[in-house]
Amino acid sequence: MSSFLLLLASLSIYVISVFYNVCHTDLSGSYNSTIHSYDPQIGYWKETLSMTVKKQAIHYRMFFESDGIEGIALFDGEGKIISHVNDTYTYNTTLNIVHEAKISSLHHSQPYTNMLFNAQHDKAGQFKIIYYDGEIFINDLSSRTSDYSIFLFSKNN
Repeated sequence: MSSFLLLLASLSIYVISVFYNVCHTDLSGSYNSTIHSYDPQIGYWKETLSMTVKKQAIHYRMFFESDGIEGIALFDGEGKIISHVNDTYTYNTTLNIVHEAKISSLHHSQPYTNMLFNAQHDKAGQFKIIYYDGEIFINDLSSRTSDYSIFLFSKNN
């Protein structure tokens, strides 16, 4: 009987701690992420993202380079986390162009022109936290589509 009570108490503490962690996950902090991509049709591109989250406010700076452009493009963005339910965050962001790069190949510049297009339109979206330990988090930016965009962010100390 006492081992059953110990098991019940342990299980209760575990469930409460998991529930507390899920409901009180605070992403506040400064994070970095670098994304590399290669597609035979459009070539190579790289995006370096530096992001700061304070409660619901998001600020990020993005450095972008690809095969179809000369130099590095710089974007600055701000946003807000609107809601958080079951590790899924809904957000709104605005992206601004700080420094444009020169397009050298129209064929290979599609990722860059997509970024320029995004800078002209506010974005609303969702991401799902797959893993979070206080120092890093992994999220899926396309949790509602068949295309996966999974990113790893590491915290700046």
